[in-house]
Amino acid sequence: TDETPEPTTEPTQPTEETPEPTTEPTQPTEETPEPTTEPTQPTEETPEPTTEPEPVEYNVKWVIGKEYAAPGDTVAINVMIQAADLEQTVLNSFNMAVTADNRLTAGNAEVGQAYVIPFTSNTADISAMYFAGTSTDSANISANTAYPVFTMYFDVPTDAQAGDTFEINFNTDQLNGKGLEILRAELNATVNVETENGWIKVLDQEPTYEYTYEYSAQGDDMFYLSHDPRPFDPADMTGTLYRQAYQIDEEGNRVEYGEPVQIPITSSKVKVKLVTKEGGLETPKATYDAQNKSYVAVPLVASVVENTGTDAEPVWSESKELKSATDGGEVLANAWIGVKGDTNLNGDCNAEDASYVLIYAAKFGAGEDANLTDIAGIDLDGESGVITTAKGLGVTRADADIVNRFAYFLSDTNGESPDYGIFDADGKASVASALNAIDAANQLVYAAKVGANGSANWATDVMVSELDAGALPRHTREIHQWELDHPDETPAE
Repeated sequence: TDETPEPTTEPTQPTEETPEPTTEPTQPTEETPEPTTEPTQPTEETPEPTTEPEPVEYNVKWVIGKEYAAPGDTVAINVMIQAADLEQTVLNSFNMAVTADNRLTAGNAEVGQAYVIPFTSNTADISAMYFAGTSTDSANISANTAYPVFTMYFDVPTDAQAGDTFEINFNTDQLNGKGLEILRAELNATVNVETENGWIKVLDQEPTYEYTYEYSAQGDDMFYLSHDPRPFDPADMTGTLYRQAYQIDEEGNRVEYGEPVQIPITSSKVKVKLVTKEGGLETPKATYDAQNKSYVAVPLVASVVENTGTDAEPVWSESKELKSATDGGEVLANAWIGVKGDTNLNGDCNAEDASYVLIYAAKFGAGEDANLTDIAGIDLDGESGVITTAKGLGVTRADADIVNRFAYFLSDTNGESPDYGIFDADGKASVASALNAIDAANQLVYAAKVGANGSANWATDVMVSELDAGALPRHTREIHQWELDHPDETPAE
């Protein structure tokens, strides 16, 4: 019995040795993560390019207006913006310093419609005036170059003499030596700013004006709703309006004053007027009703009318010729007119259109090619190469992108975006301008109202919450205001 335990004790020694081999394999196990740790180093380096994007440069020109005046006049001087395309005009804030001839008296300044942003100004010291604007939430926004960024007002001395010139200049002693500072909500974005100074010149008599228009690279394709009773809006034009002052001397010779100067497309003094080239129709509704087509694309011809009265009581002149600055020919724009909510451009807004919007939203959300021409079956491959659903409209395949943008505009019920939505610096469309289930729901509500009542009003029957919140999209908002101002002329939709 005493010898029996001895053999049982001996096996315990190998048992003690057994862990040793099991301990040794753990070393390779500890080494195993090392290779996996090394690949993580490139992973850590990967985000670096995204945090430091390639530098991007933008080029824009800011212009102080030029005006002729008589002694004692109060003169509006507009500050305008010019660029090769709208992307160049994008900003989230600006600061501007201006100095003017101290013989002038500066009044208050008012913000224009180029950028719809909060605006501040200080004109107390005419030698050091300041103007600034900052977008809401510091978001990037592009300009409507048809309008001024802001307008300054100056009183001309009553004892001014013909030939006197009062300079109004960017204050280059301030703000980077340019008198202007522009910021964009983008990393590594540089804005190259060119400036052009302005003036007020005193003449011995009122000059005559000649007007020219310079097209932008974007062209002038303007979108309207078929029930819009308002005149065609020249603010949708993307080019630049110029005015040349001249007089006819005693010998009948034309004497020009300086170079043509840029002026707003529409103001209290001058505005562009648009009518259809054929028939001279003045409103989208009249034009659409006259065509008997599912949608309409027609050329508009532009002219100019002048206010010969006062700002309070305007008296508009007969139309004056507006010439192309390029070739001296007539100025034309294209009006695209369709039914709001009509995605497939067949002349109706119904459940079928809503289904196309939902398909578009799903494709776009998945990162797929979302093309309304394909989704909604707008035929660009007919025998004659025209869009057959337009009932012989005659739009060619070369217009496919415009047709897509037009269909988006009609389908985007709560945004009415003319360019596939309004995007921020991160490439994300705003809620209102994105084509999504909200638009599809609005289309279905409209179709149901029409089915039940024979007609429906987009503002008061469909988009009631947006109306109450003051958030109707531009065209619907302005049509609704027109209806309030003209209760006896409210159009059927």
